Amino acid sequence: MQFMLDGIAGNFRHDDEDSRKVLDLIFKIEDTLVESGDLPPHFAMIVAKPR
Repeated sequence: MQFMLDGIAGNFRHDDEDSRKVLDLIFKIEDTLVESGDLPPHFAMIVAKPR
């Protein structure tokens, strides 16, 4: 998704209902594709503490 929104993310405003709907739909599509295994996740979250 970060590649798809690159350069245009600033056009989506949080106070615009249509912008939120489009972004929510994009998020749901990406989540569905990752959950089904059709799209690998592109990020990892690592939680650690120093020894």
